[in-house]
Amino acid sequence: MKVLKIYSRTCGPCKVLESNLQLAGIPHESIDVQSIQGEDIASKYEIRTVPTLILVDDEGNVVKRHSGLLGVQELKEFCNE
Repeated sequence: MKVLKIYSRTCGPCKVLESNLQLAGIPHESIDVQSIQGEDIASKYEIRTVPTLILVDDEGNVVKRHSGLLGVQELKEFCNE
């Protein structure tokens, strides 16, 4: 499983989410929607708002997703279900 964090450099909640992910010890890949790669990912996963977390399996299939800010405990639950 892999956690993708879709964010924007100018997004306040995105910065808080990054801090919470680090506090929770959750490895993740951060993708800025304003980058070329981010535009492609945002289109592929139909991202409408940031921050968005996407949990993908080893084949790249979406297991679940969440848009908005999550606290440390909520992040642990999101990644362990």
